[in-house]
Amino acid sequence: MSLQKSPFVSATATLGDPKSLPGIIGIIGGQDVQIQEYPYQVAVNVSPTSDLCNGAIIASDQIITSASCLLSVPIDQIQIRAGSSTADEGGSVHRAVNVFIHDKFTIDSDENDVAIIEVAPPFEIDRTRQPIELFGKDDKADQGVYANASGYGDFERRTPTDYKLRVVSIPILDQSCVFANTPGLICAGAIGKGPCWNDFGSPLTIGGRLAGLLISISKPCGGPNFSGQYTEIAHVREWIDEYRNRGHPTFSI
Repeated sequence: MSLQKSPFVSATATLGDPKSLPGIIGIIGGQDVQIQEYPYQVAVNVSPTSDLCNGAIIASDQIITSASCLLSVPIDQIQIRAGSSTADEGGSVHRAVNVFIHDKFTIDSDENDVAIIEVAPPFEIDRTRQPIELFGKDDKADQGVYANASGYGDFERRTPTDYKLRVVSIPILDQSCVFANTPGLICAGAIGKGPCWNDFGSPLTIGGRLAGLLISISKPCGGPNFSGQYTEIAHVREWIDEYRNRGHPTFSI
């Protein structure tokens, strides 16, 4: 996947010094929330860059996130924090023991940008750590429906210790934001509302079910025609079910 596809910035972009980035970096137009309200949310730290991605719990030992967050990252440098309203403290910390990337995902396309991470130790399922139900393969994110986007991205260029869980309600848009007519993507956002930097892999939910995962954003964040691109869970649901029912996909790191 290329580092930048105008007007969208992908999750593989090198973020560098946050102070050098244009605009805000994080969920904008939303509000701080507690993890008990969104107990599927996790923070995914990838070292040595210390870039922050997000994901969602889908089983007691599995999360789902965007594959592009994990490219070229050694498995022993992936750390997942669950059960916390902040990205760097509280809750529980888990190591990645296996990472499985969609076998049809390539660096040249945003299609099938999804990965499953197996973690250890398993999550203790409680009020702050719970799996989320997924969209089925025939479910649609219809234009005009409102969805919740959540993430730990920095909202006001604060230090990483201030990465707080935030959520914003945004409408599903038409497909005009999709780059090169790539199938299997959802567009969502509004002026002054939506995810931004450090929110890649963030869950997009409709009716309490996982509909998408953030993989790219328009810039500047919150500006005119602002929107995010999300991997459509319905589009990759068969791959997820194959992973669960028939063993692991072939493309792993």
